[in-house]
Amino acid sequence: MASTQSNMSANIVLGTYSMITQFPHSAFLAIHIYTCGASILNQVLLLTAAHCVYEHTNPEEYIAFVGHNTRQKGSQYAVLKFTIHEDYHSKFIWNDIALLRLKKDLNFGRNVARVLLLPDPPYDEMAAVAGWGVTEVGGSFVSNFLKHVSQKVYKRKACVLIGLKRVPRGTICGEHKEKNGHPEEGDSGSALVVRGYIQIGIVSFNRPDVSKTNTVYTDTGYFYQWIKENARKLYCSDQMQ
Repeated sequence: MASTQSNMSANIVLGTYSMITQFPHSAFLAIHIYTCGASILNQVLLLTAAHCVYEHTNPEEYIAFVGHNTRQKGSQYAVLKFTIHEDYHSKFIWNDIALLRLKKDLNFGRNVARVLLLPDPPYDEMAAVAGWGVTEVGGSFVSNFLKHVSQKVYKRKACVLIGLKRVPRGTICGEHKEKNGHPEEGDSGSALVVRGYIQIGIVSFNRPDVSKTNTVYTDTGYFYQWIKENARKLYCSDQMQ
């Protein structure tokens, strides 16, 4: 496949301030000197983008925060280990998916809840993505507060209709209906959800040189089996120690 190199950019530009109860699956990841998002799969596992963790192999550099719309005010959890897709390609951004195993269990409640993953999720519904990334294109101000924006979702073959001609397999695309908001730097790894809890994508990248409003998401339906198998391995390997 031809190169899908991008000016990597993936907080929510424009968008709406959110309560954590609207997106209780959202986790804020502080990784070394930068930040990403993630979603809660169960009491000990988080789902994120591979490019968030690819360059930092020491899980002690990772801290996850959950349960509060103000980042770093939520409950804090250390990361024990992680798994990156075995065929992740950092240059072309192929197979941009990873799992994190926390050192201790999350406490579920009104502010902390898991997403639902499906092998064939409802892509044709209006979706939303929430995160704590930068709030303007090319800016450096990172929001302390959770924001979200709605997204119209396109299957990979339809991505050309919104200006993206080259996207990796296992991805979907999204844009705001009025092109009035999108994920930005710091939102990578955050969940794209429908009905508030069914995850259909993971913020991967956009192509500012092609379109500043279109975002490419890792398709969780496409990677459903990989998530299922590797979540089991990551969890069970810890239980056997």
